[in-house]
Amino acid sequence: MSAALPTFIKPIEEVSRDAGLYILVYGNAGAGKTTLCATTPDPEKTLVLSAERGTLSIKDSGVKCAEVKTLADIRRIFKYLEKGEHPFEWVCLDSVSEIAEVVLEEELTKNRDGRKAYGEMATTMVALLKTFRDLRLNVVVLAAAREKDDEGRIVLAPDTPGNKLAEKLPYLFDEVFFLHVGRGEDGEIKRALLTSNDGKRVAKDRSEHVESGALEKAKDGTVVEPIPVGTWVDLKIDRVDEKETQSNGLRILITYKVETPEEFKGRMIFSGHNVICPSSEDAERIALENLARISIACGLEDVVDDLPDLIGRTCRAHVYEHDEWQGRVREQIRDWTTSDVEATPLEYADDEIPF
Repeated sequence: MSAALPTFIKPIEEVSRDAGLYILVYGNAGAGKTTLCATTPDPEKTLVLSAERGTLSIKDSGVKCAEVKTLADIRRIFKYLEKGEHPFEWVCLDSVSEIAEVVLEEELTKNRDGRKAYGEMATTMVALLKTFRDLRLNVVVLAAAREKDDEGRIVLAPDTPGNKLAEKLPYLFDEVFFLHVGRGEDGEIKRALLTSNDGKRVAKDRSEHVESGALEKAKDGTVVEPIPVGTWVDLKIDRVDEKETQSNGLRILITYKVETPEEFKGRMIFSGHNVICPSSEDAERIALENLARISIACGLEDVVDDLPDLIGRTCRAHVYEHDEWQGRVREQIRDWTTSDVEATPLEYADDEIPF
């Protein structure tokens, strides 16, 4: 007969259930990130911490809102939530990018050295995010999007002041979703959540599934499931957009529409390419090779001179698995304590809150 397990050892599903969801959603300005906060299963039990001052889009949703203007505001809200004597099941931080600006502003008043202020801000924000993670509520953190160079490729990732915090951000969350806006087959604007890394946008789902009803669909959109690795798809170029980059180069965003297989017909695929990048000869060579590859795939003998000439062209592509994060994603181990008697939540004294 095996000995009974001590009370501090629990079934993994019980620990996971108690922890709640911890989700980072990022996207471009105007994508609808704030609106997403009102699509939780129960808006009446949703609290939005707003540092954006842009809650007009959810004014009739039924969610509750607390404005954040200082770090003291965040500490006061955390203490309220920590006690557990509240009706909320969902907390949305809108947004980590703006909250970090609030913290940075306070740090700059204390540090003449700007580099030190940015470092202190990053340390404070990591502590803040970990502390909210441990509230045993469902927490959704919103962030702006930024372009970053990843070994010669431009990818979209969550944005915050300073590189140190921005690089750490995805590692702090179980789920990282990109809120995408595009045109559907009917020509209407659609919003959808990208839940896995596609090589162009940082995303992950550590749970390997998004529980139905845990996070409702974005307005007029769906939760995106990627096309399976190994699938051959026939694509038609639907539109080509041009954008000036910060390096004075030119970036194009090509929108493809899936023609076959039938089960994915109409799916929109988006691909960004740096066409001209004068920062280095290697970067420009890679950019021109990318454009040449697109032209050849579309049956053209020469690289296109006029980008709109690509519209309506068709090509065939193979869906592959991008291993950008392989070996770099670290599992987050959460510290937790209990005792041989009934466990009670530990509360922070006002001077012990770690942010």
